[in-house]
Amino acid sequence: MKKKVILISGCSNGIGKDLSEYYQKNGFIVVGFGASVKIKSKKNLFYDIVNLNSKNQIKSFINLIIKKYKKIDYFINNAAAAPAAFPALLNNFEFTEKVFKTNVIGQIFLINEISKIMLKNKFGRIINISSMSVALNLEGTSLYSSSKAAVEKYLKILSKEISYKNNNNITLNTLRISMYNSKSFRELGKKTISKAKQNLAYKKVLNIYDILNVINPLLKEKNYTLSGQTLNLGLVNGD
Repeated sequence: MKKKVILISGCSNGIGKDLSEYYQKNGFIVVGFGASVKIKSKKNLFYDIVNLNSKNQIKSFINLIIKKYKKIDYFINNAAAAPAAFPALLNNFEFTEKVFKTNVIGQIFLINEISKIMLKNKFGRIINISSMSVALNLEGTSLYSSSKAAVEKYLKILSKEISYKNNNNITLNTLRISMYNSKSFRELGKKTISKAKQNLAYKKVLNIYDILNVINPLLKEKNYTLSGQTLNLGLVNGD
């Protein structure tokens, strides 16, 4: 049986890195990229540096994957620019443009390119990693939260357009993570994290298996009826 190919964006650190290591150890071929950190490719890992602001870099990377592996079975959309907590009224034009180019425009282009490949193969799973900050409207996270919310909404509409059509076994879902010991989480700052914790149903920091216990069932071929959903980890009534 051919190995499954899983693409993980932002896999050089944090959740992406931990997911990448798990899937490599469990017999998957992991293809992934980061924005700047260099990682050497090895047996079950094909890695490159890709700038989400560059359409050409994204297309070149996808073309390399298809040339090498012929398919992308699963995509975990994890990459994002996560600015430190910052008052909304201080967001200038240039900074806003920079965050949305990476977190929205680049990601939508990447999602579309991968969706086209999945449509050809009539199979695929896209899991979008989002954040508790979207549901909690955390102060200081205006750009990060609104950009994450934009991709969540895009995925819901895309799901309505391509899931369940023409016998396609393709699903697209979002997973909102509460607290995970990653750089983006730490950059929220102690004050913001403390406020967020008060609104969480599950107040402990998640480990990678808490996340995998939700992701892995979503990847299963027979799990084709759940699509266009937003699942909250650590949150109750997240919306």
